[in-house]
Amino acid sequence: MKPKSYLKLISRFLSISGIWVSDYQILDGIGIVFKLEPQAERATCPHCQATSERVTQNHRYLVKDLPLSTHSVYLQVNRRQFTCNCCQKTFTEELDYVNLYRNYTRRFAVHIVGQVLDSNIEYVAQRNSLSKAEVQIMVNDFKQGLTPSTVS
Repeated sequence: MKPKSYLKLISRFLSISGIWVSDYQILDGIGIVFKLEPQAERATCPHCQATSERVTQNHRYLVKDLPLSTHSVYLQVNRRQFTCNCCQKTFTEELDYVNLYRNYTRRFAVHIVGQVLDSNIEYVAQRNSLSKAEVQIMVNDFKQGLTPSTVS
């Protein structure tokens, strides 16, 4: 088990608000996988704007994040499903750092789009172990305003 102070440091280092790192693994040939947990126990219902803490399901999946030195980084994200206490509708919580139906963080998409601006889609895909289709989706999302417009 990793020391709590070490996990807290990694959480700060990742710099994603509203989460903490509960564990990590270094997988040879794959990269580093950080297991993320939400800090908030509640989420806001998009239907009636009430807050709910009734978690009905936990959906864990991997999203690709910015590399760390020469290592690929993956985040094991828990996107929780809630039932609203007020309107009784089910909803999935929104995450500030990854768009719905995407398997990469917003900041990773900005990083990739920035590379495309200086190169081309095929080269960027090859350089980052992505398919051309994945890079094209990131570029299209950027055009539609689904990622922050600050490309560095």
